[in-house]
Parts: sequence; structure tokens; C-alpha cells
Amino acid sequence: MSSSAMQLTTEGVCITYLNKQLFVLLQIHNQKPFKGKWGLPMLEVKSIHTIEKTLRLLAKSYPSLSLSAPVFAGLYSDPARHPKSRVVAATYMFFSSPDALEKSQPDHAWHPIDKLPSSLIMDHKQIIKKSKQFLQSLTNHAPLLYLMPERFTLSELQLCMETLFDVTLDKRNFRKKIISSGWINPTRQRQQNVAHKAATYYTLNKKKAKESSI
Repeated sequence: MSSSAMQLTTEGVCITYLNKQLFVLLQIHNQKPFKGKWGLPMLEVKSIHTIEKTLRLLAKSYPSLSLSAPVFAGLYSDPARHPKSRVVAATYMFFSSPDALEKSQPDHAWHPIDKLPSSLIMDHKQIIKKSKQFLQSLTNHAPLLYLMPERFTLSELQLCMETLFDVTLDKRNFRKKIISSGWINPTRQRQQNVAHKAATYYTLNKKKAKESSI
């Protein structure tokens, strides 16, 4: 990075959820001055690319994770955030289902948001904290459905939402609203070997959820 000009990067806060806990994707960076240190996935916006193009390239770096469409989460422009250059970050949130937790690699891994490595590059710990707060401010919940596994019950989905927003939702109203949204589709499968009435499994209607995220 040149120290004589301002640099723009896209920095991704990739989130997944499992058992009442949020996880964020971190990678080991391989270039100085951050070589060998954990941080958020990031890419420089080259002069020939748009931010949107750069975001697509960033998502393609993790082809197995089935990331949601990006959601803009804020700009970070502190002149001191990078030790050698003037770097402004456009941060975006991505969401992924919990099966992504099984797809860590030596150079990237999922970490509990509440148990991050002690030293992250630049202001990435602050970005993660602010992004969690931003997530709780979202009024469009369509992208959050990407946090669910391939199939899920309405009770599992409600528990996820209650965990994310730290609220207790009315069961009847929640189900009515989520079903009428068109974001999920019922399957012909039901729970097996349960003591209570077997619940129907649902799947995410990705096309409808994506349209609602624009």
C-alpha cells in the first residue's frame, strides 16, 4: 500500500450462528505489516473495480460458505487505523448457515464473537463489536435467515432471532409474520422421534430473501 494516497478497502464481517452463539470469520493475513496475524477478510478496491465488484471477489474467496448478499455496515476512516497508510474501510456484513463452521482452513477460521483472539489487526475488534450492534438495529431481517441450516423448524428460527436481538417474541405473531413474508418454504418433512408434536421443517427461499435484501 502506498503511503502517499488514500486507499479504499472492503472489509467483510462474515457471521454464522449456532446454539445461541454468534461466530465471525477471521483470516490469517499474509502481507506486511500484518503478516501472520488474525483479522477480518479484506480486499483493496482497485482503480478498475467498483466496490460491488470487490465485494463479489471477496465472497468468491470463500466459495464453500454460501454467503448471503452483503449488507452495508459502515465506514471506518480513522487516519491512524493503518500504521503505514491512509486506509478507509467500507465494511459489509455477510451471513452464512452453521454448516460453515465445519469448513475452516489453516488460513481462516470461525471464532466466537465473545471470545476473539487477543490481538486483531487495525481496528477489527471494534468493527466486529459495532457490526454486532448494527445487526441488532436491522429492520429488514431477510438476510438473517441465511444463518439457519438447510432445514429448520419455526421454533429454531424464533430462538435464533431472540438470541440475535436479545428479546422474547410472541410465538403466534412471529410465525404469522415470517410465513407471510415469503422468505421461507415448508417442506414435506417433519421432526422424527420427538416427545412433543412433530414440527414441520422449512427451507430458506433464497430468491425471495435476496429480493427483499436489495
